[in-house]
Amino acid sequence: MSQITAEKLAEVVGGTLLCGNPSQVIKNISIDSRSVEEDAVFVPIIGAKVDGHRFIEGAFSKGAAATFTSEHDAMEDASHVWIRVEDTVAALQRMGGWAREQITCPVVGITGSVGKTTTREMVSAALSAGGKVAGTRGNSNGQLGVPLTLWGMEKDADFAVLEMGMSEPGEMERIAAIAQPDLGIVTNIGVSHIENLGSRERICEEKLHMADGFLPGMPMILNGDDDQLQKYRDTKKFAPVYYGLGEENDFRAENVRVEGGRTCFTVTGNGKKLELSLGIPGTHNVMNALAALAAADILRVPWEAAAEKLSAFS
Repeated sequence: MSQITAEKLAEVVGGTLLCGNPSQVIKNISIDSRSVEEDAVFVPIIGAKVDGHRFIEGAFSKGAAATFTSEHDAMEDASHVWIRVEDTVAALQRMGGWAREQITCPVVGITGSVGKTTTREMVSAALSAGGKVAGTRGNSNGQLGVPLTLWGMEKDADFAVLEMGMSEPGEMERIAAIAQPDLGIVTNIGVSHIENLGSRERICEEKLHMADGFLPGMPMILNGDDDQLQKYRDTKKFAPVYYGLGEENDFRAENVRVEGGRTCFTVTGNGKKLELSLGIPGTHNVMNALAALAAADILRVPWEAAAEKLSAFS
């Protein structure tokens, strides 16, 4: 978990410390005044119907040590820290970006139209064969959730796995700038949020903004059976690594079958081959397991150990 003094926090978010103790240590973030933790900064979000500034006093009554505000230019409060910012959401995201800079382990970003959460959990299971895994809990995968996840992440983790969701143009660019993943996974391109983006082609383009900060040659694991993602085989933006059922994929499943109520198949990839048995049904989970094993291979987690973790996954 990250921590920072109020004075340093104001500097990080580009704000002004209006009042309060500059040495106050901030350990937590809250965007909900009903669930404030000790030594937290409250971030009042201005929504379509509700302005979070209304709940600042409530957050203080619950134990918040500090608050951001975009509605006050001066404040006298000896008991609490008030930090003036232009945009509270942008301030939260800057906090997330600062927390990301403190993380030294590999960060895996996962997006896709469906299957993100299960893939996230299966990737985490596979990587746990190589060390401690931290990352997204619940559905904290958007512009607000990713900064919160990064701030609360354990600093002794060996791997971090972040779910990254988007629903509108430009959103993945902002999330990727905060999360700065070292390895990306895209599960598929469907029609979720097509009303905001117009087409599957545009959805695909938006999701692949995950790789905006990649250096040449950094890997992106893609569903090779998805017609939109297949188009990136010759891209120079990243190094595509494909998984799927087709023979042209780098990591593929063969002889998929059900035995004794378990989903069994042969996995081949990067010169390796093993038999895997999953306790969860469905071809979609075969695909999720392939993505997880591809990530384990790239991050040098022993395949056999990763497969054993996946076999026990439920």
